[in-house]
Amino acid sequence: MSTFDPIGTAMANPTSLDRGTCVITSGTRTIIDSVIDILGTAKGETFLNEDYGSRLEETLFLPNDVATFSLIKQMVIEALRTWEKRIRIDSLDVSKSTDDDVKCNINIQFTVISTNLQESFIYPFYERLTA
Repeated sequence: MSTFDPIGTAMANPTSLDRGTCVITSGTRTIIDSVIDILGTAKGETFLNEDYGSRLEETLFLPNDVATFSLIKQMVIEALRTWEKRIRIDSLDVSKSTDDDVKCNINIQFTVISTNLQESFIYPFYERLTA
């Protein structure tokens, strides 16, 4: 007997198979996979919906500094407010990675609206940001 999941279920991202069957995720993992997909997809990349995704690709070759991090933060907020309606962003911080000069970490803390469950994760954003 299955139980109702207010968050929903979806195919795992990236899509994978387990014994010939698509792997299905549920709960907050579904939302995190969705956020990863939104941030990892450039606007215009999706054939049937050219508005889907984020503008993070526009930060290529920008200096790895506070101004760029502020721009990235705005782009993430814009994308998630547009495409991930199941969450409310509580906190979002962008910082330079301590282990890689061309990577910044996007720390996203959010609340799942339907369950009031709080969750956080770090999206490692690898870009060709200049040092």
